[in-house]
Amino acid sequence: MDALEASGMIPAEWREIGHTHPWGFESPDYDAFVYYYIDEDLYAAYEPYWNVDEADLPALAGIGDLRFEQMEPVCHAIVAVRISGDGEEPAYLATLYETGRYCVCVSEWERKDGKEAYTSTVRSDYEPDSERLSCIVRREGKEWICSKK
Repeated sequence: MDALEASGMIPAEWREIGHTHPWGFESPDYDAFVYYYIDEDLYAAYEPYWNVDEADLPALAGIGDLRFEQMEPVCHAIVAVRISGDGEEPAYLATLYETGRYCVCVSEWERKDGKEAYTSTVRSDYEPDSERLSCIVRREGKEWICSKK
C-alpha cells in the first residue's frame, strides 16, 4: 500500500477504514485483498458504520443488512490480486474503484446458557463500473514498485 500511496493512487486525504478478502467459489480468496478508504472530511460522519462499540451491539443486532443497504456508497476500494506464481517475487494487480460501501453488521444469537451473544461481520461491496485506474505492484529486492497501466 505504501507503493500505491507514493504513486498517488491513494491520495493523502483518504483514510483507510478496513479490508476484506473477496470470495472465490466457496471460500475467501487469500491471494486477493480489498482495501476500503474514505475521504478525510467524510470520516467522522460515516465512522459509526464500521467502528462499533460493544455497548452498541444490542441496538444494531438484526438491522445490519438494512444499515448496509441504506449506506451511501461513499467509500473507495482498492482491489489487489496476486498475479505472480509461487516462488516468484510477489506481484499484484491493483485496481482503484471510486464507489463502494463498508459496514459492520451485527447478529444476535442465544448461547447454550440462555444468554444473548452478538457476532459482528463486515459487509462490503464496490461498484465495478466505477473503476478509475490500475497498476502493477511488484517487489524488487526490498522495495515495492508501482507501474501504472
